[in-house]
Amino acid sequence: MKEKLQKIIKSFNLKNLTGNNVWNPNRDWRILFFSLVVVNLIIALFCLRMFGQINEGKFYSIGEIKTTTVATIDEKQLTDIVSFFETKKENVSVLKQNKVNNVDPSL
Repeated sequence: MKEKLQKIIKSFNLKNLTGNNVWNPNRDWRILFFSLVVVNLIIALFCLRMFGQINEGKFYSIGEIKTTTVATIDEKQLTDIVSFFETKKENVSVLKQNKVNNVDPSL
């Protein structure tokens, strides 16, 4: 395993990357490959660091949570509302029992 790794590292020898040739696909692909590997390693390390911070609860600093108070309904207001709807219900029932004497003009 160690020999294979050393062989791979030697195959990416920096001496082969230099040259006067403007179009050197071998050199260009090696540069591209290594730069993408470095970028991916940086991203992976950043993600691991962020995961660790989130896991420990250090990522977002949340201050004290303020408790909210709910305004209560006054008992007098509640009884006024209930009495309003009761009288409205009585008025509707009276209207249902007594027929309207007006003649419909469309007839």
